Formats: sequence, C-alpha cells, structure tokens
Amino acid sequence: MHISSDSTELLVQRREAMGLTQEDLARRTGLSVRMISDLERGRTRKPHPRSLQLLTTALELDPSDMARLASGRAPEADPAAVPGPPGKPVAQVVVPQQIPMAARHFAGRDRELRSLTALLEHQGRHAGLAVIDGPLGVGKTALAVRWAHQHADRFPDGQLYVNLRGSTPAGPGPDEAIADFLDSLGVQQDQVPAGLPARSALLRSLLAGKRMLLVLDDARSAEQVSPLLPGAAGCLTLVTSRRKLVSLVAHHGAHPVSVDVLSFQDARASLEVLLGHSRVVAEEEATAELINICRRSPLALSTAGAHAALHPSMRITTLVAQLPVQPGPHLPGVELF
Repeated sequence: MHISSDSTELLVQRREAMGLTQEDLARRTGLSVRMISDLERGRTRKPHPRSLQLLTTALELDPSDMARLASGRAPEADPAAVPGPPGKPVAQVVVPQQIPMAARHFAGRDRELRSLTALLEHQGRHAGLAVIDGPLGVGKTALAVRWAHQHADRFPDGQLYVNLRGSTPAGPGPDEAIADFLDSLGVQQDQVPAGLPARSALLRSLLAGKRMLLVLDDARSAEQVSPLLPGAAGCLTLVTSRRKLVSLVAHHGAHPVSVDVLSFQDARASLEVLLGHSRVVAEEEATAELINICRRSPLALSTAGAHAALHPSMRITTLVAQLPVQPGPHLPGVELF
C-alpha cells in the first residue's frame, strides 16, 4: 500500500481544518507524533492499514477520501469503511461506553469513592490502576460501577468493561478478553493477531495516548489481569476481586481499596431507597433487626429488600420473622427465599 503526495496534503488540510495539532491527532489515534509527521511529509510510503483506519476515523474522512489515502485500493476494500449488504448502513466504529447500569440503592462508600478519585490527580506519567478487594456480596462491582458513572466525562475516549468471572472455572482468559476489547475498538476480526503477547501489545498500542477507563470485574488472579493493562498515562483501570492481588500492588503500583460491609446508617439508607422512607420509619425496630440479620451485607440487604419491595403490603416485621437468624457463614442472606 503506497500513500501519494495528494494524500499527504489531504491529511494536513483535514487536520488543520479541524483545528488539530499533530499532538492532538496523535492522542486521538494512538499513533505517535513522529509517525503522523512522517506521513504528512511523505516519508512513510507504506503505512499500515490499521494506521490509515485510525486516521480516517479521527479525521472523519468518508470512503472516497480514504480511497485517496491508498493508491490502487478501491473504497469498498478499505477496512475503515466496508459497505454492508444493500439497504444496510455502513458499520461505524463508535466510542465504547460499556459500564453497566449503576445500582439505584447504592449508599455510602464515601471514603472509598474519594480514594479512587484521588487517583485522577496523581496519575502523572503512569497509567492509573486500583484493585478493589473484598468478600463475595460486599459491593465491589457496585462501587466500581458507581465511580465509573460519576467520572465518565474524564474518559472521553471511552470506557471498557469485562466480567472476568473469576469465581467460576468458566471465566474468559485474558486472550479472549483482549479480543473483545479489540473488537470494541474497531479492530477487524481478521486483524486480531494470534497469541496473547501480540494481542496484549496491540491493545496497549491502541490505548496509548487515549483517556480511557477499563473496569476488569471479578478477577481471579493477577495473571488474568496483567495482559489487559494499558501501558501509558491517560488510562485508568479498576480491578475488582475477592483476593488481594498483592502482585499487582507490588509490580504495578496498584492502589488497593478494601471494601467491607456497610455501616448501619448506610445499610438503612439502602433499604430506604428500596422500600421507601415512610415504610422504614414506620418500623424502625424491625428495620434494625433486618439489618443485623443480614449482617450489613449489601447483597443480603438488596435480596431481602427486593423481596419486600415485591410485596408492598408486607410488613418488615413479617419479613424478619421469615428469615433465619443465621443466614449462612459464607454469604449472609443470599439464599433467604
């Protein structure tokens, strides 16, 4: 693939028309400033197809413009804009916004939220990384998702999410998770390299210069996580796990955030959202007993609260009477009904 002198002029004209510097374009595409400079000066005669795809997307070029970037290539053969079947729109690469819905009855966690926010101010020249650990059902994912929604505007290049299902043997391996991320970032399936090291390197290249958030949920081990981590500043990764994942702290400087059960007041606030203020106030004693039976576990409280919300005429006293005094040693209150 050769790039013509006319194409180099097109790149410069389009970039300047959009008010972008070479540094701005580098941040948008993940390409280096040197590469962009060499392309614009005609020093790179055979750019990689993926580089042209990234430039086409960043500069909002249409297929005919893309065809001018690569002599001897027809527009329909270009990977950045491949027409679909008649009557269907051309596929477009979109900014990923993959964070799940936040829980409406989320309560408390002010200290933990502030701790995560502080990472934004101290990233410096390194990619940010935090590990949220705690037992099953304590609200690790809810915390990560709530923070992600609160600060989505700090990551204009997108947010990626994957459930690594570390608590089950069927969780995806890092190579599979990276392939999904690459697909979300617009890499065609036939351009995904074989082998974990090559996939990991490509992901880091695409994230370089970007301001993106990655949420790696329910990780089993540091080995499952490490290949997915960005290498350059601008990105932030939140990892949730039932384990401490000490090696991420030791080798990558991850910021540890340990999550425990809710305080009594935060547990009560969560129930108020689920059941309504008047219903809780009317049965303060029964509410306190419900909180104690659930041991202030967010999952146990949401399970019991959901049961009560589905039966609006049920008194909280009646609900408490139906619960075992000792819901279980591993996850209190999950299997209540």
